[in-house]
Amino acid sequence: MRTYIMAGGVAAAVILAVVAFIMFAPQKSTDAKEAKVRATFSADGVITKDKPDLRKGGWYFDYEKDGQMVTAPILFSEISVCAWLDSSGKCKPSTFIKGRKAHIEGMDLGEGAIGVVRLTWSEAPNR
Repeated sequence: MRTYIMAGGVAAAVILAVVAFIMFAPQKSTDAKEAKVRATFSADGVITKDKPDLRKGGWYFDYEKDGQMVTAPILFSEISVCAWLDSSGKCKPSTFIKGRKAHIEGMDLGEGAIGVVRLTWSEAPNR
């Protein structure tokens, strides 16, 4: 029972962080330039999904921090940009393939979650 209460508390904190991320993120500029948001997180790693003991259907980022491997939930908003080679655009997680290498710049949303500002693929994102 205690595990369910803790999991519920973590889930509620992540949901509140996502809402704050979406509400307080700057709007898209009218001159079609990429929105500039101060990133508080930057790392290279691997995009993963459906890992054991984690929320099914959620996307995660495996990266190294202080010599330890960390798995963090990644969350996307209207300002999230995904880039590959010379092109970039709105992130479409439904097209992602787990196991792809990427660099993420984003915001630490607390509880280990990352709000993605820019995801740059190190290899083809959906091939």
